[in-house]
Amino acid sequence: PSIIIAYSHCIEHGIDMSLGAQHQKTAVDTGYWPLFRFDPRQEHDGKNPFKLDSKAPKGSVVEFTSLETRFNMLKKTHPERVKFLMELAQDDVNQRWKMYEQLSKEYEPQKHNGEEARKPSAAAPAQVN
Repeated sequence: PSIIIAYSHCIEHGIDMSLGAQHQKTAVDTGYWPLFRFDPRQEHDGKNPFKLDSKAPKGSVVEFTSLETRFNMLKKTHPERVKFLMELAQDDVNQRWKMYEQLSKEYEPQKHNGEEARKPSAAAPAQVN
């Protein structure tokens, strides 16, 4: 089973919808929306279940948010508040990136009863109650 959490542009964001793919790329490039995968099945093979697909953020969150009308309207009505919130957002991007980078590099296979986790046997399916 998988779950996909995706960023999807919408007309309410106030962007040129014909540039949606470029807008999504900017979201990824600035760290607003990092790309990663988590597959717990990888642990059974002694592999890291977390895979970071994005490159390190370049630019700033403001470069992304300034492309959307929803953020620009807020900037016009509450400029000082937006400045503060964008600083918080950038700090969050920086902290999340460090955490994701650490998760992608530092991995120790899980041990069960003193042994490394092994791939489950196909001969013994899990019981469902």
